[in-house]
Amino acid sequence: MKKALLLIVFAPSALLSQNIDFCIGSCADYTGERNEEIFSAIVDKKPDFFLWLGDNIYSTEPNWGNKKSMAKAYIKRHSTKQISSMFDIITKQYAIWDDHDFGPNDADSSFSGKNISAKIFESVWSQTPVNLSKNGDIRWRTRNNEIALIGLDNRSHRGPIGTHILGDDQLNWLRETLIMYEDARVVFIAIGSQVLNDAKVYENYSRFPEERLELLKICSESNSQIVFLTGDRHHGELNIKYIDNKRLIDITSSPLTSSTHDPSKKEMRKNNSLVHGSIVNVNHFNRIIWDGESNLSTEFIDINGDVIFQKSWSIEN
Repeated sequence: MKKALLLIVFAPSALLSQNIDFCIGSCADYTGERNEEIFSAIVDKKPDFFLWLGDNIYSTEPNWGNKKSMAKAYIKRHSTKQISSMFDIITKQYAIWDDHDFGPNDADSSFSGKNISAKIFESVWSQTPVNLSKNGDIRWRTRNNEIALIGLDNRSHRGPIGTHILGDDQLNWLRETLIMYEDARVVFIAIGSQVLNDAKVYENYSRFPEERLELLKICSESNSQIVFLTGDRHHGELNIKYIDNKRLIDITSSPLTSSTHDPSKKEMRKNNSLVHGSIVNVNHFNRIIWDGESNLSTEFIDINGDVIFQKSWSIEN
C-alpha cells in the first residue's frame, strides 16, 4: 500500500493561480491500452490540476467492505504507465466518488462498507481536502481568489429513488459554503449525478425532485456563477438552466476510458436544458479555462487531443 501511494499522494496545496486551467473526467474503468492514451492527452494540455468526477475505479464484490482489497483496487488501476505518468507530471489531483468507487452499482447509504470505502478514498486522494472525522463523508471545499471548488458526496447519504441524494446536513453545509464564498466569481460544484438534465433517467437528480428543487434554489441565490461538474452517464453533454434569471451550468464529462453510451432520443426530447450539439459519445475529458477576468470556457477533448465541442461564457462582476 505505501509503495503504491507514492504514485498518487501529493503535498497539500490550494489552487494556485488566478488564471485557472484545469481538466476533468469520470468513469475510468480499464478497457485496454488504447484507451489509456486519454491520460497522455490530458498531460499534453498541461492543466493546473485534474479533477476526477467519480467511478475513478470500478470496484468489485471482493473489494467491498475490505480495506486491504479496496486499497489494492486503487493500486491496480493506477499502475498503468499512462496514469502513473500523469500523476508524476500533473502534481495536483482532486477527486469525488460515485457508485463504483463507493461500492456496488447504484449503491446508496445502506451499503455496509461505506465507511471503509471513505477511509481508503481519503487516504488515496490525500490532496483532496476531505475531513472524514469532522463531516463523516467525503465532501470538501477549497478556494483561490475569485475561483472556488466544492466536492459533494452523492453516495453516503443517498436514499431510494425519489427521496434524497445529499441529505439536509450536506445541503445546509453547501448553503453556508456559498455564503462564505459569496464574493467568488465562479464556484464549481463537483457531484457525480447530473443535476440540470431534466430527463428522469438512471440516477439523474431529476429523479429526486424535491431535493433537486432545494439544491437549485440554494445555487440560484448565490452571487457567483455556479457550474456543476458531473459524470456517470458514459457520454458528455452540456446543460444550462435559468432559475429566477440566474444562469446555472452543468458540464457532464464521461467517460474517460469506460464504454460509451448514447442518450436516447426520448431522453433528449425531455431534457429542456440540453445545449444543442453538445452530446459527445466518444471517450473524452473536459478542459475548463477561467481567464482571470471575465471569460469562462470549456472544451470536450477526445483521446487524440482534438476538441469535439466547445462553449464559452462571459462572467459579469
